[in-house]
Amino acid sequence: MENPQNIKISKRTLRISITIIAVVIILAVVLTLLFVKYLPEQAKNNEIKAYKKALFSSVICQYKCPLTMQNYQNKSQLLPEQTCVKICTDNFIPMANVSLKQEEVENDNLIREMQNVITNCKNLAVLPTTPATVNTSQFFPCVSNDLAQLKTKYSYLN
Repeated sequence: MENPQNIKISKRTLRISITIIAVVIILAVVLTLLFVKYLPEQAKNNEIKAYKKALFSSVICQYKCPLTMQNYQNKSQLLPEQTCVKICTDNFIPMANVSLKQEEVENDNLIREMQNVITNCKNLAVLPTTPATVNTSQFFPCVSNDLAQLKTKYSYLN
């Protein structure tokens, strides 16, 4: 009669069991990394892209507003219609409350390129007068057109 305390496990069964345990441990580690690291990073990246898309849309909207004669700095000049500008900025306000660090928003060159477009268009639209005056009817369409070209470079803007 066999001793009931002796349990025999074949080598094959032992190998299969160890393999299954190893696979379960590896899957647990991978799933843990997925939920702890990858998914939060993806969520943050999506939040950053949504913020920059909203910012871009707001800025380009403001530069596309119809120009009307307005008094600014004691001069009558063509400027974007105030109601239109307000609508453009109101659409961005909910995104402005997102808590992002500056380095997160500047993780690519979009903001810098937007600033460059505005500066370049301003330089192109400066009239040779003293004091220097910007030709607003040239400046605003220039910015609007040049900003629109950035959409091809940054796919998340579409």
